[in-house]
Amino acid sequence: MTPGEYREAWAWVHFMLRGTPQAKQVLLQYVQELRTNSRPGVLEPRLSAALLSPHEALHRHLTELDKKQRPATAQGFSQP
Repeated sequence: MTPGEYREAWAWVHFMLRGTPQAKQVLLQYVQELRTNSRPGVLEPRLSAALLSPHEALHRHLTELDKKQRPATAQGFSQP
């Protein structure tokens, strides 16, 4: 796994845990299945079934995180 792939994987996990209840449920069910099935298949189809556009939802989630992380002056607001 490359460093970029690793970062993307963690971005998906963060989104699924903190983004939407539907995404969290998909992840939790997948992890639960891993307990009894070492080859549960690909996660993406399950996420696509729960969300209309998982990639767009991830992008929105990361954009919101970025907005929260930047100070107000970096967002175009001046401080008094």
